Amino acid sequence: MTANVTVKGTPPQDPRERTRALASAAEVLTKSVGGDPSDAIMTLLRAAAKIAMETTTELSRDQIATALKSLLSDSVVAAGHWFAGDRQPSTLN
Repeated sequence: MTANVTVKGTPPQDPRERTRALASAAEVLTKSVGGDPSDAIMTLLRAAAKIAMETTTELSRDQIATALKSLLSDSVVAAGHWFAGDRQPSTLN
């Protein structure tokens, strides 16, 4: 199944704005099918896993899963700092 989604306008250059745009799009897509808005989180996680599986050829599924788990943990911690304006990626390696 393929979804047809059209992006209008210029994608934001700022990573925070791109993150906000992706979060908004995931929430709108989830709500449009009657899903719980919190399901947008799982939608984005599944999308990250799909992209990683399709674009990474040198890692096994287990290695990708471990990497995504670590990145998610780091992202949760860093998100508070990032959106608060603290651009120091102190939690990221």
